Amino acid sequence: MCKEGKLEEATEVLGKMKENGLVPTDVTYNILIDAYCNKGDLGMAFTYRDEMVKEGIVPTASTYNLLIHALFMEGKMGEADDMIKEMGEKGIRPHSITAFSLLKKMDEMKILPDEVTNNTIMQGYCREGKIKEARELLDQMKRKGIKPDHFSYNTLISGYSRRGDMKDAFRVRDEMLSISFNPTLLTYNALIQGLIV
Repeated sequence: MCKEGKLEEATEVLGKMKENGLVPTDVTYNILIDAYCNKGDLGMAFTYRDEMVKEGIVPTASTYNLLIHALFMEGKMGEADDMIKEMGEKGIRPHSITAFSLLKKMDEMKILPDEVTNNTIMQGYCREGKIKEARELLDQMKRKGIKPDHFSYNTLISGYSRRGDMKDAFRVRDEMLSISFNPTLLTYNALIQGLIV
């Protein structure tokens, strides 16, 4: 139903599940959260996250990935701090949390960030022009044994290209080649765009 955009019907199914004594899982909620994030309705996505927590279901790495990605795509990086405050354990002090702290909090809560989480944060950094931070995050991924993928490298190349820093963009492309990652169409598009600007 969610894939077909029938979100109201999907919500009704969740209600019927509960009426019949069936207990929804994190997968159930993540499907609805994903659907509302894709629709651009972050309010409903967070409503389901709150309901999930109220039901005693611990948000998973997938839950974080969906919500963080949606916030960053909306250009609301600061609101990721609010998500951590709301979802964090009691006693988290209300202060500004950087993306690195966000990853640290996920780690403290036993939710291991994967390449999707890191790529999402990298993408958010690049959108804000914080290429240095994106580069540091890629290096941190490697140190933690999280293997960067094509998306990781293409995000960084695109960030450098948009800034007009072609030397570093080509350096990242060379880094891709050194680990046997062949550049993709996205890689070349980003490089060409940087060269013609």
